[in-house]
Amino acid sequence: MPRNTKWEELGARRSTDDPEAQEAYEQARIDFELAQLAYDLRKRAGFTQKELAARMGTTQSAIARLEGGGASPTLIC
Repeated sequence: MPRNTKWEELGARRSTDDPEAQEAYEQARIDFELAQLAYDLRKRAGFTQKELAARMGTTQSAIARLEGGGASPTLIC
């Protein structure tokens, strides 16, 4: 699979018969888009992961997981 495959292309390849697969695909798409947005905004602001983490009261590794798409963030109210 090419490195620059778009989510839409992957979606066209997935099975549309399995609701669980569709749900997993949609969650992965959301996680990927959030990861890309977090990375882009952090870079635009000129922060390192460590600087952003300090401002947010979290750890650099948490920021890395978010940007890598390895974690879905949760909000604590």
